[in-house]
Amino acid sequence: MATVFGFAWWKVWKQRPSARAWGIAASVLITAHPVWRIIRFPRSIHGYNVLVLAVGVVGLLAFLMPDEATPKQNAEELEEPSIEGI
Repeated sequence: MATVFGFAWWKVWKQRPSARAWGIAASVLITAHPVWRIIRFPRSIHGYNVLVLAVGVVGLLAFLMPDEATPKQNAEELEEPSIEGI
């Protein structure tokens, strides 16, 4: 787990293209642990498990959101230039 978290942190910090995959892997790992504890020990739903589960789900949502391919442009940039004299 430490290796996956380390690679995920490093790739996100360096803004590498593989950061998304490493972030998803780390989020799945951090989500799997409390889910396993809740399934294995049904009465162990404490603040710790719920908090870690919430962090994992938020991480998954953040890394699964699609990136914008192009930056948004202002409305002025999208307008056609005016042709003088017409």
